[in-house]
Amino acid sequence: MKILFLHGWTSVPGGRKPTHLKKAGHEVLNPALDDDDFGLAVRTAQAEYDQHKPDVIVGSSRGGAVAVNMSSGDTPLVLLCPAWKNGGTGTTVKPNTVILHSRQDDVIPFAESEELIRNSRLSDDTLIETGADHRLADPEPLKAMLAACENLAWTEIERELLQSDWSGLCYTAAMRWAKDAKRLNWWLVHGTVFSGAMGKRIDHAWCEHRDTVVDLTMPVGSRVFSRATYYKTIQPDVTNRYSIDDVLFLSIRTRHDGPWDECERQGYAEVKSILDDPAISGRYLFPQDRTVEDPFVVKADGAELACFRRIVDPEAFTMIHFHGNGEAVADYVPFMADVFADMGLNSLFVEYRDYGGSTGEAKLVAMLGDGEAAMIAAGIEPEKAIVFGRSIGSLYAIELTHRQPNIGGLIIESGIADPSERFLTYADLESAGFDEADVKTEVKRFFNHKQKLSGYTKPLLTLHTENDGLIDISHAERNHKWSSSRQKQLVRFRNGNHNSIFHANKEEYLNAVGNFANSVQR
Repeated sequence: MKILFLHGWTSVPGGRKPTHLKKAGHEVLNPALDDDDFGLAVRTAQAEYDQHKPDVIVGSSRGGAVAVNMSSGDTPLVLLCPAWKNGGTGTTVKPNTVILHSRQDDVIPFAESEELIRNSRLSDDTLIETGADHRLADPEPLKAMLAACENLAWTEIERELLQSDWSGLCYTAAMRWAKDAKRLNWWLVHGTVFSGAMGKRIDHAWCEHRDTVVDLTMPVGSRVFSRATYYKTIQPDVTNRYSIDDVLFLSIRTRHDGPWDECERQGYAEVKSILDDPAISGRYLFPQDRTVEDPFVVKADGAELACFRRIVDPEAFTMIHFHGNGEAVADYVPFMADVFADMGLNSLFVEYRDYGGSTGEAKLVAMLGDGEAAMIAAGIEPEKAIVFGRSIGSLYAIELTHRQPNIGGLIIESGIADPSERFLTYADLESAGFDEADVKTEVKRFFNHKQKLSGYTKPLLTLHTENDGLIDISHAERNHKWSSSRQKQLVRFRNGNHNSIFHANKEEYLNAVGNFANSVQR
């Protein structure tokens, strides 16, 4: 796991406690905190937290006071003899907090931690008595600190996996960890290791995340290693590494947990999701060949996207537009570019692969990063952008706000809440050997709009007609509900259908978009 360790007054990074955590296989962030300026120390810690999003924060002595005064959401805290009365204004801690303190502490009284627990209305077992002095650097408190971090940071399912019996099931165990662990960037590794019991090298599977290795076939309590320790003692010889995308794809394709032979692996590097298979993408997407003159060409992962860009004021906001299925950028320019220009907005209309003069193949998952590539190519700052997604374009608009959370605003018109409902309508699963559960698993991984919108806090405008016979208005209601936006509006039009929503409600439609754009730019 990733741990942010905040040291005490006059201490320095790299002390015994963070070193102990690192030796246990965890990634430790250990910034130097200013001893004299408490506000600066908090800002330093906050910047480290915002950049790296640790799984748990450990604060020692004055570092505990820093942790109490940070904005750290629901990230767990482990506080070591916290000097919370010696800096800042924080007087309570969050529920997922553990405090370690020694009654023999002659620097920060044990009673102060008892008071902090009472202030926070937490149970007495939140405070653990350990150690013989303020430093908490002896084996017993170090062990307690590590246990507290792991108990707080591991999810329930991760703890279950770490405690289960996986004897003789290394491939299944590694697969389960790669799929179910909360970090989505674990690598599943296949290779050989030296077995002392058998006196020879054997085939094996384990998982890695940066400097951490998880091997579930090891004894319970000794399944998490630093990478250096694991490679020194187990002596692995790596044959293949698989990302979580590869793992899901191969397991669905082959119907087993590995190892996968060369024949089974063939093609997995080119196709990262079954959703990009012709049986799904090829049946759902309808590329159009209508083109624009003088396109703004964007290079995206080997493809060239024939986008359109208009600048009316280099300092103005930009509307980034994603059109619907069976449409092309050419259907929207110049007239929608003119509409946005009248609102004082620049515009960038993003074209999809194999649509409107773009090269490449139209694939649902492969195109997820194209909007971000277009925004970067155009030099648009996220804070000065409003993202607009119509119909299938909502998938890519929501993805862009997920990748760039500082986007100024989001407009979803005739959008999709659960894409599996749409994909399954058109997919030819039988020809590819897929089933509905496979599709739903992949949609949850790549197009989980509930999860993505729950992290979106900027302004949101949702537009939908009550007579949409293609994408029911319940999709709009769900997207609107899922968003954590503090400024959101759902506009329900009584006229028009999925394809005539704009022209049937033109005045009301443009008023809603114009008012939203004005509010975002204030």
